[in-house]
Amino acid sequence: MNMHHSTPMTPLRARMIADMTARTLGPASQTSHLRACKRFAAWLGRSPETATPDDVKYFSNIWWKAGPASARATKP
Repeated sequence: MNMHHSTPMTPLRARMIADMTARTLGPASQTSHLRACKRFAAWLGRSPETATPDDVKYFSNIWWKAGPASARATKP
């Protein structure tokens, strides 16, 4: 995936792109995964690398049960 960034790429983002490319995910899938990670980080309020399994579980439950708007607004 050839992505152009105006800001420096974080090591996590670079690793995610490399992993997705190695798994032959297409550009649309990669973009979708990166957007989901960005939403999670925004909800979490810190880097996704610092997330605990409970953070991921809580966010996933909110996201799938109530929809995207609720996941953005609701935090423990």
